[in-house]
Amino acid sequence: MLGQARDAWKPTNASLYLWVSDVDATYHKALEAGASSQSAPGDQPYGHRNAGVVDVSGITWWIGSPVA
Repeated sequence: MLGQARDAWKPTNASLYLWVSDVDATYHKALEAGASSQSAPGDQPYGHRNAGVVDVSGITWWIGSPVA
């Protein structure tokens, strides 16, 4: 997924979107490994559950999966 910096989305080093089987577990593992929270896990109106973290290198990881 590619995007452009604008409005509320400021430029970053990189932003990656990763599909996982368990958003909550992956989010908590990332925090335990030293990442900071960008957004807590939550169900989205477009049918996905996702969360965001920023790793120690400044890279944003969006963690998501479809809601079953």
